[in-house]
Amino acid sequence: MVSHIDLQQPPHEASISDIATPQLNKSIVAKLTPDLDLTIPYHLRSPARSYILGHQHLVQHVGGKRRWAALVTERMKRWLGLKVGKQWHNFKVQKDWEWDGKTDEQVLEKLRDDVREKLKEACKRRQVVAVKGEEEMREVVNKGMACLLKVQVEESDGKSGFIYEQTSYDKFGGHSIPVYDTAELLGKERLRMIAGIELAAGQGLGLAVLRLKGTVELQMALLKLHAYLCHSEHP
Repeated sequence: MVSHIDLQQPPHEASISDIATPQLNKSIVAKLTPDLDLTIPYHLRSPARSYILGHQHLVQHVGGKRRWAALVTERMKRWLGLKVGKQWHNFKVQKDWEWDGKTDEQVLEKLRDDVREKLKEACKRRQVVAVKGEEEMREVVNKGMACLLKVQVEESDGKSGFIYEQTSYDKFGGHSIPVYDTAELLGKERLRMIAGIELAAGQGLGLAVLRLKGTVELQMALLKLHAYLCHSEHP
């Protein structure tokens, strides 16, 4: 988590001059958010860190009943005090900090964007291969597959399934390979645009991520997104 001051707030709450010349009669509300938005200028970000919330259900839990207030550390209070010219022990977390109720959704979108960008780059470098059948799958497995991104998943009743649990694709030579239901993680339309492929019903199309140094960041991004959505009811 990171504490920061948002200069996009209304002028009566915060402005550039408020930060440069702190005034005690000015009301500046700090924001508490997961440390994912690196666009926030360094001087407006508290260096203090507390906790790692890697699952959506945990972020939702923290956001309920103002539990997030417990994440504001003394160091964060001291940092804000220096910025606004106020004694840190006079801060009231519930009044001087705020938490966006949609934080869990914002984190999800950032993780999805990260996967989409890395997947797009990997496709451009031909480090991701589209496979449709067992023969193509066997060839890719023999070359070295890091993981399989299922683009289309259907259950026995014909309905689309929500699969967030990692499974194994081990039909060939005993290889155990992570499998992700990418269509549900990212959405079919977004995936089609990224990979530039057509998703025809019944083809069972998948994207094989090759085991290469250039795909390590993509693999890590998939692991983070998968972990975040584990135990979540998000569709």
